Amino acid sequence: MIDWSAEELGNRAGLTKAGISSIETGKSAGSVEALSRIVYALQAGGVEFTEDGGVRPRQSKISTYRGHEGFCTFFDDIYEVAKTHTQPDICITNVDEARYEQWLGSYEAIHVKRMSALPRNKLRVILKQDDLHLTSTAYCEYRWISHDRFADVSLYIYGDKSAFIEFMDNDVIVTVVGSRSVTEAQRKMFDLTWQAAKTEPHQ
Repeated sequence: MIDWSAEELGNRAGLTKAGISSIETGKSAGSVEALSRIVYALQAGGVEFTEDGGVRPRQSKISTYRGHEGFCTFFDDIYEVAKTHTQPDICITNVDEARYEQWLGSYEAIHVKRMSALPRNKLRVILKQDDLHLTSTAYCEYRWISHDRFADVSLYIYGDKSAFIEFMDNDVIVTVVGSRSVTEAQRKMFDLTWQAAKTEPHQ
């Protein structure tokens, strides 16, 4: 359906080609974690799981990711766009990097390493005034806005996608809209905020 080899699915799901083949041939049932990774990778690749147990190409431009596994899969999508899009122009606002750290866990180090290796312009990140919790200085440029202009929902713009991230005490939900026109509108609004934002945290 999406023309992936077992090796590519393995790469996207963080599993080996042999592991994927074992599950496909029935030699292994696969752990819950491995099967979840496969499901999330396929969803990120454009596969929709139907209520009757089938699959089909995703009918909607909207994708949803949830919890730790979903959050990691969302960051896999960010990396794929950053790696393959000709102009990913990644912009993030209303960022509290401590919340990102919380939900990525140990996967954050993997993401930082692979993003740092990409030959791209730096990501633009807007934080709340006085926030000095910076985890991605190797590939991010930071600016700050006042507390009254900071919102609870984080906006992550990457390539032709806009993601809205809602952090809760016991969950995180990411809603991604895959639309060039919507994303360009969001990026223009981000640019206005970026131009007005401060280049120092205590200004």
